[in-house]
Amino acid sequence: QKEGSISSLTEGKEVYKNIQQAYASVLLGSSVQVDAGKFVTPIGTEVIEAQDNWNYTRSTLFGYAIPFYHTGVRATVTVSPKLTLAGYLVNGWNSGIDPDGDKTFALGATLKPTGSLTWVGNYMVGKEAEDLDTRHLFDTTLTLAATSKLSFMGNFDYGKEGDVEWWGVAAYAKLQATPSWAVAARYEYLDDTKGDFMTFGTKAQTITVTSDHTIAGALKARLEYRTDFADEDI
Repeated sequence: QKEGSISSLTEGKEVYKNIQQAYASVLLGSSVQVDAGKFVTPIGTEVIEAQDNWNYTRSTLFGYAIPFYHTGVRATVTVSPKLTLAGYLVNGWNSGIDPDGDKTFALGATLKPTGSLTWVGNYMVGKEAEDLDTRHLFDTTLTLAATSKLSFMGNFDYGKEGDVEWWGVAAYAKLQATPSWAVAARYEYLDDTKGDFMTFGTKAQTITVTSDHTIAGALKARLEYRTDFADEDI
């Protein structure tokens, strides 16, 4: 009966995966915004649109360690020009429905102490299904514009679900050598040895170097070299 009810809820709704975001917003005063619907996750440094990331291929952390989107409600509070807080009540990871009734909660903070430095921290907790342990995810990002041409980013993710654990760190650097040409590099270290959550079940690393040339307007050409390697054959 339970499997049948879940099937009836999900039947015909796969098409909604193709809608990246769709939500309604309400402003409460000048500092609080409440959104309800489907929206992309606040977790991680990279976004779904590859052209908006420093590298063309996405990081392994983006693809395997964190969610892509959520459905539910979020509230964002602008405490000051330097501090923003956010709270989320959603239907778990990458889910439009929640047939088991278990919700996921998240808290986030964005701190901009200077115009060149930004820190983001997020914590997410909830059960993805009633027969699973509670899932915890901590994510933090630090971005620094060292000069007008040189920028750095760092990202750390740690997840735990019962005895299963996964974590990884990514470091980025970008040099805007000329107004039309930039070079970006990314290094990742990933540990999936305690539970195979990220599907590879071992320690792995990735190195990516991207040449980004603006041809005209929004037209770009990218040339990228990437190598992924692990402690074991996968």
